[in-house]
Amino acid sequence: MLLTADGVVFVDWPHALRAAPWFDLLVLLPCVRAQGGPDPQEVFTAHPLGRAADPDAVTAALAALTGYFLRGSLLPAPPGLPTLRPFQRAQGEAALAWLRRRL
Repeated sequence: MLLTADGVVFVDWPHALRAAPWFDLLVLLPCVRAQGGPDPQEVFTAHPLGRAADPDAVTAALAALTGYFLRGSLLPAPPGLPTLRPFQRAQGEAALAWLRRRL
């Protein structure tokens, strides 16, 4: 929870930050795809935020996200979270497939 001059803002995100309006959509889509969801590129470009995004910025962010997931998947599992690394791997593979399509 963040206390602001206007009241309380609830944030449900482990790495809260200010970013481009399309960033949350981009970060969400590899997770959705890894669980059997639709093609990320199709969803992204069908969404108003995705259509308005700078294509080069999207590709750069996607490359960074792909590296984050794949690198994280190689680390030892944290105590009590044995499924985290396989999940990161699945997200990384989904992001990598999307990145290859963009490139």
